[in-house]
Amino acid sequence: GEEQTQALAKIIGERRDGAAAVLLDALVARRAVAHVVKLVDIEASTSTLGSEQYRRSLIAGSASLHLREAIPFLLREFKEGLSGEAALAMDAIRAYHQRLASFQAWSQGQEGGSKDLAALLKDPDAEIRRAAVLSIGALGEKEALPTLVRLAKEDPATAVRAAALQAIEKLAK
Repeated sequence: GEEQTQALAKIIGERRDGAAAVLLDALVARRAVAHVVKLVDIEASTSTLGSEQYRRSLIAGSASLHLREAIPFLLREFKEGLSGEAALAMDAIRAYHQRLASFQAWSQGQEGGSKDLAALLKDPDAEIRRAAVLSIGALGEKEALPTLVRLAKEDPATAVRAAALQAIEKLAK
């Protein structure tokens, strides 16, 4: 529960070593965003760096959770430490948020939101594919039924398959 997650985050923040890196990976797997953001803030604001293994895990977790809040930490790592990993993480975070903004603009009918839904359904990020599927259902785009059926059967992400089934059900009414 939340108490365990909080205790785990406290231990990680105090240690900031190889063992903390393993625990951090578990925190990221739980998608404990607020706790990971706090750990990123600690690492960004301290003059004593955590172990290299810990910082690598923090970089990977920041990218995995798409944390914009990690940019100051990642910039410091880019300038002073793990440049390659930090650059890749910043690129991944930026790309994710650009895709998300494009999708949101499209779904609201705004100019600049011209990114095609078909492309969004093929996005490498499962969250983007899921959001696109839910929009198709909400917009009542029945011509997308064959694609939704394919996604319901074949998408590697459970959340996308479930959203496709939900959209199919909505379009069938």
